[in-house]
Amino acid sequence: MRALAGHCITTTEPFRERLVLFWANHFSVSLRRSLVAVFAGDYLRQAIRPHLGGRFADMLLAALRHPAMLAYLDQTSSIGPNSRDGLQRRRGLNENLAREALELHTVSPAAGYTQADVTEFARLLTGLGISMQREPLGTTFSERNHEPGDRIILGQRFAAGEDQIEEVKTGTFSRASI
Repeated sequence: MRALAGHCITTTEPFRERLVLFWANHFSVSLRRSLVAVFAGDYLRQAIRPHLGGRFADMLLAALRHPAMLAYLDQTSSIGPNSRDGLQRRRGLNENLAREALELHTVSPAAGYTQADVTEFARLLTGLGISMQREPLGTTFSERNHEPGDRIILGQRFAAGEDQIEEVKTGTFSRASI
């Protein structure tokens, strides 16, 4: 945090740094979790800074897929109940990331999303995890943990597979949030 504060004070681009802080607050993660703290600097460098002058949807996807966000909202414990690992290990969904993305990061409850939308979005996000044992470190996708099948979220259909996650940035709730 000291390094960030020092950078904000001495930068030749103070407005840009205010934008970094604004978006880092919007897509906030807590440093109280040790794994999040490991990725915090990289989160600003990879998920926030490169997207300041670009599209909101690109920043949204970068933030949602970043290991800091995945660790902060326990996405690593979310397994598709009907996935290969879900059936073997009898584990299921964690809706934290899906709910935060809809409620705080994009459309808000005023958009009229339902619990079914949150659950379907949580199913769409299954398979995202964090690799700390092999290179490259960071976000991984496990087909074994991903809930099979198409998803319908806020009336929009997303085809099955990892590409569902990429489609989110062009989807209904990323457009509605701008």
